[in-house]
Amino acid sequence: MISSIGRPFTFDPRSLHFSWQAEYAYGGLTATRIPAAIRIGAWTKANLYPSYIDTSPDQNLERAYQAQLYFGAAPGAPGRYELTVSADTGFAHTDRGVPLALRNSNVVEVYWPDERNGDAASADLRRRILGRTVYAFGGSLLECRSSNKVEPFSVPLRVTRVSRHVGTAYWLETGATGHAYPTSFVAIDPIEVNVDGCDPGFRFADPWQAGVSITTQAPPPSLQPNATIVPGMSRNAVLWLLGYPDQFGTAQYFNALGQWEYAWPQGVSKSVTFEHDRVVHYTPPGNPL
Repeated sequence: MISSIGRPFTFDPRSLHFSWQAEYAYGGLTATRIPAAIRIGAWTKANLYPSYIDTSPDQNLERAYQAQLYFGAAPGAPGRYELTVSADTGFAHTDRGVPLALRNSNVVEVYWPDERNGDAASADLRRRILGRTVYAFGGSLLECRSSNKVEPFSVPLRVTRVSRHVGTAYWLETGATGHAYPTSFVAIDPIEVNVDGCDPGFRFADPWQAGVSITTQAPPPSLQPNATIVPGMSRNAVLWLLGYPDQFGTAQYFNALGQWEYAWPQGVSKSVTFEHDRVVHYTPPGNPL
């Protein structure tokens, strides 16, 4: 983002440079950064929220613009990459010649999917869940429901379609689908899962994210959505109540951890400590982790 403090400005898009840096599976960056062949599309007016009040004399000075980015080929193996945007000195200036700097949001986390072998990964997910009933760990917030109501984990959802949405990119989040966590990232060619007439019901970066979000196994019938987490409770019960932690990871990775931390949203963070897959300590919301 660049800000001209209300002044008209110009900049040269050719002065923007993009690069990729691969991330390790569970955090940390590799040492190598490579150029990214990003193509910038046409610029259009951006709709800001809340609306920007135009105080220019003629009340029609446009101050915010956006452009589509075309990512091109994957930078390497499937996985997480940090996309960084940099700019040459003097790439932008106001109508009075004051130089402007690139600021904020110049680093974006991007996930490139595993589409090898004819996208065997999504084909396997389709085989396992299409036509079956699934349940969402921690509850579900389906995109097609306008009420923004979180459905309890006990609500059955029948899968009607599983498809890779090739040629698109969406902002996705980690953590349970029934909770809004700001650990967000851009997913290239996400997998869309339609359920009960919802098109889509869920979007996943790859099958590993579906595996920490939904399951064909029904929850324990005796477990209530409002149950309190107490020492002695099973890890499986905590999974149904809270979902997996709001971090990147597979189910196998999380199930091997001795502690699950839920850092978001701020103010209601919590953690659960396990021994032999039983709760030994629970830090509820409102307490420092």
